[in-house]
This record gives sequence, structure tokens and C-alpha cells, in this order.
Amino acid sequence: MTDFVYGTQYYRAPTPLPEEWENDFKNFSRHGLNTIQLRLQWRQHEKRRGEYDFSDSDRLFELAEKYQIKVIVKLMLENAPDYVFHELNGRRIGLNGIPLTEGAHGAFYIGGWRPCFDNPNVMQSALQFVEKTVTRYRNKQVLLYWNIWNEPRSKPIGDCCCEHSTELYRRYVAEKFGTVEQLNKFYGKGWEDFKTILPPGSAQDYAELELWRQFALVKITRHLRQVRDVVLSLDDRHDVYCHAGCCLAVQDIADDSSDDIANAGLFTFYGSSFPVYDTFNSVREDSEPFLIGD
Repeated sequence: MTDFVYGTQYYRAPTPLPEEWENDFKNFSRHGLNTIQLRLQWRQHEKRRGEYDFSDSDRLFELAEKYQIKVIVKLMLENAPDYVFHELNGRRIGLNGIPLTEGAHGAFYIGGWRPCFDNPNVMQSALQFVEKTVTRYRNKQVLLYWNIWNEPRSKPIGDCCCEHSTELYRRYVAEKFGTVEQLNKFYGKGWEDFKTILPPGSAQDYAELELWRQFALVKITRHLRQVRDVVLSLDDRHDVYCHAGCCLAVQDIADDSSDDIANAGLFTFYGSSFPVYDTFNSVREDSEPFLIGD
């Protein structure tokens, strides 16, 4: 592709409102925009299990074709439908063993943030939504590419300690160290067996937290690979992209992290958000744009 992609995130339900769409599309080209990003939220399109409604995105694709605007589809899987939590037992469990109630915030306004994707039933349902979406829009002439995840990053409050996550953690540790004796020697611990290992109950032990956080990064890459593979199996004509909201150069692994090196290897292009401060009040703020650029 030789054209420079210049556009904007346009639709993430519930805004902009449908009555505003046509006028906006008329004005995109006037302002030099040739591309828009549509964020298709799982929760928006499958409010009831197995009942899919793409009427809003269908209309937006029609307008894109009418006004010759390219479309990037971003899949928003962390907006899970209610049934994921109530039927599939998809609610996350915190480090203290207490279930984390699904909710909403600015990036996930319609709710459903966020289920445990280590639960195989949750991931299977998410991939079914991916299949429905890709099959529906893969032949649209205005489709530019797929962006398969919104800011794949792990935060401590987002790390699930359910039975599925715990079992994956034990497998990860066993594969990494081979024997529990090697694990104990490396960290100065006294575990009896890999089968008795649990996620850290708090952030008070740096060694266990570091091991748990490294595992969290591996999980993110695993989830991205699962979604990417489904998209590519259905559409090999459009590139698959992803971006981190905060990249490795400025992350704090104990607070907010992703393995950008591993993740980047999965995609045609992998980028980062690029916040720019109005003023630079510290050495860190002064250095961040250069670190992110590198």
C-alpha cells in the first residue's frame, strides 16, 4: 500500500449517534481524512448468547463505501456480554480470592470489562464473535485491515487467579524450571510440588510477584495468537495489526505491562500510542517521546 493512512477512531458505541453519521462521512474528505477506525465491541453485538446484531456496523460500512473512506476494524473483546459472567463463570478472581465484578470505564463504556480469557469457554465464545465479524466484513472493498485487540496490557487488578489461570500458571512454572527443586533453589522458596503452587496472595513478596507478572505477559501473547490465528484462517487478504497503549519503553512491569517484543512478532505491524505532554516537567517526561519512538 502506497497511500498514507490518515484518519481517526470514529465509532465506539454508543457514540457518535446514528443521526450524526452521514454528515460526518460527508466531511471526512474535506478535512483530509481517508480512513476511520470502527471499534466493534463484543458486548454490543451479542447482548444475548448466540444472537448477533451488526446493524450499526453494517450501516457504517455502507456509508464508508458511499463516501470511499477506508475502514480499520478493531475488535473489542474485553467488552464481554452479560452471559459470559453469569453462564460461563467468566468473572475474574483477584489475588485475595475475591471475585472482581465486571464494570465499565472510559475505554469500555458499555460495560463488561473484563472477563477471564484463561477460561476456555470464555475464549471459545470470544473467538466465535471474531469468526462472525471477520466472515461478515472480510469482502468489503473499503476494509483496510484488522486490529485485533485494544491495548493488550496486563495490570495487577486484571490478573485472574481462577482455577483456569492457576493451572496455566503451574504449567508455566513447571516448563520454566523443570523441577520444583530447581524452582526452590532459584527463588529461595520451599514449595512441595508444582501442584501446590498458588498465585501470590499479595504484592509483598517481590520474587513471587515477579514470577507471576512474567507469566501474565506470556498469557497476553497467547491470547493475541489465538485471535490472530482465527482472523488469518478466515481472511488472508488483509493484514492483521495490533497496538499497545503504553509500550515497553515506559512501562512498569509491576503495574502495567506487555511483552512488546513477543507480541510484535505476531503481526504485520505492531505499534504504540504516542502521548505528548503540553509541558515537560521532569527528565522522564522529557525523555518519553524519544523512548517510545525508539
